[in-house]
Amino acid sequence: MAKREQEERKREVRIRGEKKALTLAERQRMIVESLPNVSTTLARRLLRHFGSVEKVFTASVPELMKVEGIGEKIAREIRRVITSPYIEEE
Repeated sequence: MAKREQEERKREVRIRGEKKALTLAERQRMIVESLPNVSTTLARRLLRHFGSVEKVFTASVPELMKVEGIGEKIAREIRRVITSPYIEEE
């Protein structure tokens, strides 16, 4: 009975295929989405507005606030995360 069960498992069809490589645009969105309070929608707006991840990361608070959905609180938190020195947590 155990042998039959093992053989059946070998024949199982995988539901998920191989991981697909992310496109450049998907990787850029993921980076911007990692910022605080930035959803997929906001990440797309930021990338459309600034044109690159680098420009998003170097934008000032007033520049970030020009993007729909980014208020002063979110803009300041984004800048805080980007500009604060890294301190390793124990």
